[in-house]
Amino acid sequence: MEEETDIQRAFREWREDQRDRELARAVRSLLRQHFGKEPGWCTAAVREVIETDEELTAYLRSVAVEGDDAWEQEVERVRRQQMRRWRAARREGRNHQAAPGPSLIAIMDLLPTWREWGRMLIDGANNLQP
Repeated sequence: MEEETDIQRAFREWREDQRDRELARAVRSLLRQHFGKEPGWCTAAVREVIETDEELTAYLRSVAVEGDDAWEQEVERVRRQQMRRWRAARREGRNHQAAPGPSLIAIMDLLPTWREWGRMLIDGANNLQP
């Protein structure tokens, strides 16, 4: 097996980052509340993007099962992450503006956590099967 070159590695990392950005946009749409839409509702196109990630899908489905309060907790989790990023930028002397809604960067920060929780749900379900 050939070893990955620096260019191949950089391109692979770029593709993974682009995939995470696309997922973050879909999650932001799912979490966003506007024009009478409550968090947890999305279009079929948004759902299709999210469903490309098995672990993320498992976690978000568990949130959906728990209902409106669980969606509000996820929105709050994103807001807290945004605030942590904002405070860190201010401490470093950077002029960091607050986002009016859920930030893509904050959502991208949370993707690994949500995926890990989804992986635990999947593993738990697999362990229950005979």
